Amino acid sequence: MSARSTRVLHVNTLSGAGGAAVVAESIIKGLKQRGHSAELLVSHRIKPDADVLTFQELNSTFSLRTKIHRKISNARRAIDKTKGIESFSFPESHLINTIVNQFDALHFHNLHGDYFDLRLLPLLTSTKPSFITLHDSWLLGGHCAHPLDCNKWMTQCGPCPHQDIYQSIEKDGSRENQRRKAEILKIVKWTVISPSHWLLDRAKRSILYPSFINSHVIPNGVDLDRFKPLSKETSRLKLDIPRNAFVVLFVAHGIRNNPWKDFGTLEAAIKILSKNRLSKPFLFLAIGESGQQERVSEDVEVKWISSLEQRDLASYYSASNVYVHPAKMENFPNVILEAMACALPVVATRIGGIPEQVVDYGAQGGSSKEPTGILTELGNPKELAEALMFLSSNEQLANSLGLAGQKKCVEEFDLKTTVDRYTECYLKQ
Repeated sequence: MSARSTRVLHVNTLSGAGGAAVVAESIIKGLKQRGHSAELLVSHRIKPDADVLTFQELNSTFSLRTKIHRKISNARRAIDKTKGIESFSFPESHLINTIVNQFDALHFHNLHGDYFDLRLLPLLTSTKPSFITLHDSWLLGGHCAHPLDCNKWMTQCGPCPHQDIYQSIEKDGSRENQRRKAEILKIVKWTVISPSHWLLDRAKRSILYPSFINSHVIPNGVDLDRFKPLSKETSRLKLDIPRNAFVVLFVAHGIRNNPWKDFGTLEAAIKILSKNRLSKPFLFLAIGESGQQERVSEDVEVKWISSLEQRDLASYYSASNVYVHPAKMENFPNVILEAMACALPVVATRIGGIPEQVVDYGAQGGSSKEPTGILTELGNPKELAEALMFLSSNEQLANSLGLAGQKKCVEEFDLKTTVDRYTECYLKQ
């Protein structure tokens, strides 16, 4: 590749929605600002975007042959589904071969979502310098994006205790799915990048490891021009939020049924709070699902907000007192970085890559870094409620945690630094 500029094709399931899309689109934007060329190729484009290609758009002819291929592929996928087998029968993904020579490098993101033939990877990664950013654990095991409490991915998947989690399977084909992935990955060669040490360490203990040429931890970055502290008073006035409330914010797609978020623990913590004498009224803002406003008790209220544009989120972060993130499994959530960049203290579950983002106030003796929030144990609503009550009674401490989090974002998670590190990886190939 040229030392002056490079051309990179990014591949992902979606554009315009999801953490992987946010990361891919941010890298592409940053590359273009630095004089490089980059495009995003996806299965589905959620929002209109002239800079995003779909596999369907690469198919310039819709012939009888195309119709026949589609029918055959649909039939194969239907048969695979009844067996619990993850299908590779996605002929449109082969159209990547029609444009691959226009680029100097290939960068893969999420390859699950029923759109990509993994059997393409050996040829593609031997043709062009290739990279993959791990946003989840799907390539490590037999079907799930995250295995939760199951460690069978390290040895051999099956019997599967979590057939119902994304990507769910009707029958337990997890062992065969993992075997097929392993056979392909033995002859794939790419640079593996993870936002967290936690996930990269897992990848090195999995079927993915033989495919490593190199590996890096590059944390997700946050746009500090978009996510920054705004006036709390002005933000509350704008959003019609009471001035005297202690506002707890939670952001997730499909909050109640999201398999990786732990709404059950948050709901239980809210009930605990409602039974306690509170120093001030609590208002929980849940962004990512619609619902009726709930008055849990005289001093505890929950307000649901279906969705927001990213440009509007900074006002909600700034209007809040704390960001809460109960989770069952996470890699490196972008929303935590956004909250920290807006100087919000974070109360989150000590799981996955979250401890690499949030420095725990409760572990001051064991860390030389300034604390930025409070980490709680998985599925412990009492601990979560106590953390929130503690911060509501110690607003000066909460403010100092938030400022430390903002400082950490500037020093470690600036999107510009993230793009620089990705650019350096491309140019070294």
